[in-house]
This record gives sequence, C-alpha cells and structure tokens, in this order.
Amino acid sequence: MSLEILLVFVTISISFQLESNQKSEQIYNEPFNLYVKQNSEYIYNCGQQARPCSKLEYVFSHIKDGENLIHVYKGIYELPLSTFEIFIDDQYPNAEVVAEEEVQINITSPIYSICKIRLAFSFIRVELGELYFTVDDDESSLKFSKCNLLRDDGNTAINAYSLAIINRGSLILENLDVDGALKSGSTAPLLLNVNE
Repeated sequence: MSLEILLVFVTISISFQLESNQKSEQIYNEPFNLYVKQNSEYIYNCGQQARPCSKLEYVFSHIKDGENLIHVYKGIYELPLSTFEIFIDDQYPNAEVVAEEEVQINITSPIYSICKIRLAFSFIRVELGELYFTVDDDESSLKFSKCNLLRDDGNTAINAYSLAIINRGSLILENLDVDGALKSGSTAPLLLNVNE
C-alpha cells in the first residue's frame, strides 16, 4: 500500500514538473515588451509599460537576449545610428520596433554599422535624410516591413543616396512605400550596395 502511495506521489510530482517546465518554456518564448512614448518623463529606468522611455534610443539599452518587441506611440523620434554601438558584445537579440500609432523616426548621424543585433521596423515612417544603414556582421539583419521610407520629407528621391550598404548580414524589405514625390534620383549611388 505504501509503495502504491509513493508511486502516485512520484507520478504527480513528475507531471507537475513537466507542466511547470512547459509553462516556463512558453513564457521564455514570449517577446520581452518595451515601450516608448514621446511625452514620457522617464529616461533611465524606463521601458516598462508604466514607465515608457521618452526617447527611442534609450529603450535599446534595456533589450534582452531573445525576442524584444518595442512598442512606439505617436510622435516624431530621432534615432542616432550610433545607438547600435552597444550591441558589439551581445548575442544577437531580435528587436522589432513597431508603431502603435502614427510614428516617424528620423535617422541621425553618425553612421554606425548594425552588428550583433537583428533589427526590424514595422508600420513606421522612416526619414533617412542623407544617411544610409550599414550591416556588417554575418548573423545580423535589418528589416523594414510595411514602412514608408523617405528623404527630406519626400522632397528628395530615396535613391539620391544608398539606402543600405551590406558588407555582411541581411537586409529584408517587405511591402515598402517609398515617397520621393516623383523626384528623379541619382544614377551614381545604388539603392542597395551589397559587398561580397
């Protein structure tokens, strides 16, 4: 009788442990959510829904290994390309920047390569000015999905300068709206420059 009770107890313990492991695997696979709101007052200890970062560049310091989803609320944000310098020693986190409302991101200098991160922008208006992206790591990637790309608020053709220089890594373009107000582009720079 006591052996049967022991077997039942062991069986219940094992099934509880398996269920617990499955739940923690499910939680681990869920993205880490971060938040950015232009009118927020938080700079340093920010990123949670109750304490959104006031600037897009601040939220990148809170990215964790694995999947990260950055929710950006209405506004115009600057994103210096030097922000990605912090990912030199990381293990390729995935970070998707998603507009929850009407969002414009103005890319600012200095130019810095995207490395050791897989970065995606979705549903965002991206103002490039005279700048371009560079990707310089085999496992790194840059993705634009359902974005509106423009230069000088649409007054300059998007191919007036290269959009991206890919030395190593990936560039993924999905369902883009390119706004150049019917301006003629340059024949010298390539829209994409891929080095092999």
